[in-house]
Amino acid sequence: MKCSSCDAELPLPIDPKSQVSMRPCCKEEIVSSGCLPAEEEAQPARPSAHKTGTDNTGSHSVDFEIEDGVLKKCNCQSKSIVIPDGVTNIGNRAFKDCSHLVKVTIPDSVTSIGDWAFDNCINLTRIKISANVTEIGVGAFLRCKSLTKIVIPAGVTSIKDAAFSDCNRLVSVMIPAGVTIIGESAFWNCQMLDSIVLPAGVTSIGKYAFGDCTNLASVMLPASVTSIGDDAFQSCVSLESIAIPSGVTAIGDETFDGCEKLEKIAIPDSVTSIGHWAFEGCESLARVYASPSWKRKNADFFAGCPCYRKMCNP
Repeated sequence: MKCSSCDAELPLPIDPKSQVSMRPCCKEEIVSSGCLPAEEEAQPARPSAHKTGTDNTGSHSVDFEIEDGVLKKCNCQSKSIVIPDGVTNIGNRAFKDCSHLVKVTIPDSVTSIGDWAFDNCINLTRIKISANVTEIGVGAFLRCKSLTKIVIPAGVTSIKDAAFSDCNRLVSVMIPAGVTIIGESAFWNCQMLDSIVLPAGVTSIGKYAFGDCTNLASVMLPASVTSIGDDAFQSCVSLESIAIPSGVTAIGDETFDGCEKLEKIAIPDSVTSIGHWAFEGCESLARVYASPSWKRKNADFFAGCPCYRKMCNP
């Protein structure tokens, strides 16, 4: 990811614990929702096709700006719209900040949804995504605070960074079998999400992926997972138990920090590295299922947890 001001490489997403961060390159302030991609290099002007239609009620005019099959912008005040058939790509920021938008229907011709496409559509409650969509961009549904349910199409293979971050009314997510990567902050601050089942092919869970999902009580990690990022389940205060798959070798910094209801965890011998404060604030953690030798070697990482004394003398 590049800085839009100076073109330097930047990490993404910005640490969601901070409300305002500074770009490390040019010291420009940025908000915590993430660093926006650098604007594309200027190209010679090309005419855009404007297609006018009506919303789902038939009472409002909708003006779509479309170029070579890419819906670049929607100029409307409608609450419910149907994207025209023939559109193949919903462009970056096409519906960004459309606070009036409540319902969107995406036609079968669409195969990709761009970065930040529906960012900050705070009243969007329903969206029907075409089964032919194979890519959902970075921050595509960031801050869609009224969205309650999402079905991700079968052709999608990765949930990109911040894709559903801060969708704090999201209750249900259907993740298809082909997904292998859960990106950084993918579901950060989805406060109403109470359970998640990751498909068998997922190998990587990014930083902050489920951080601050305060209602998340149940997580099923498949055996295919080999990497769990820092703060991945930080402040999941309702999480009661979790089993770490045998392919995982490291538990990152603050991975379970603040999981105050976490009572038990299963850890395989394959885990050889535990990050700083990985179990900080796990005040209910009484049982760690691991081999006696593993417990003796790693007991100090659980200091302050109810399980500590037992781990020292397994």
